[in-house]
Amino acid sequence: MNSSQRTTTRKSRRLSHLRWTIGTPYFVQGTKSLTEIPILFFIKFQLGVDDAGGQLFDALRNIGWMIKPVWGYISDRLALFGYHRKSWYVLMACLAVVFWFATALFSYLGITIPLIYFVVFNLTFAIYAFVDVVTDAIMVTEGRRLRRVGSFVNFQWLILSVANAGALFLGG
Repeated sequence: MNSSQRTTTRKSRRLSHLRWTIGTPYFVQGTKSLTEIPILFFIKFQLGVDDAGGQLFDALRNIGWMIKPVWGYISDRLALFGYHRKSWYVLMACLAVVFWFATALFSYLGITIPLIYFVVFNLTFAIYAFVDVVTDAIMVTEGRRLRRVGSFVNFQWLILSVANAGALFLGG
């Protein structure tokens, strides 16, 4: 393999990694409609929250999305393990898994205190917003460097749309 083939292979591998990095969070966002009804069902019937309380609970769990500029400021200004993007992306994705596991564990243990779930759900969805901000920053930074911002944005919207359509189809 000559040097130009190795360079092409490296670029191709880098683009593939970037697509996975950009696509995964948007796939998760696109499938969120699969969790909407089960979460509302859980809040109402498992936790015993009335209709008004359930709607308030549901509305307030989007606080993390409302303060997205704060997440951008944090990831831009505070390096974590020497990185501004990569370490935040990995840490927050892992924390989201931990919080979903905690939710499942609390439910399995029969804990029915609405405040606990309110906090855990809010933290989880705030983490989704944080990952979204970091992903967008990676997309723009790397896209500019590679002159592929438009391609990455199109890929992002494609993944989001396909995941959303699949979730709506599967969710009935």
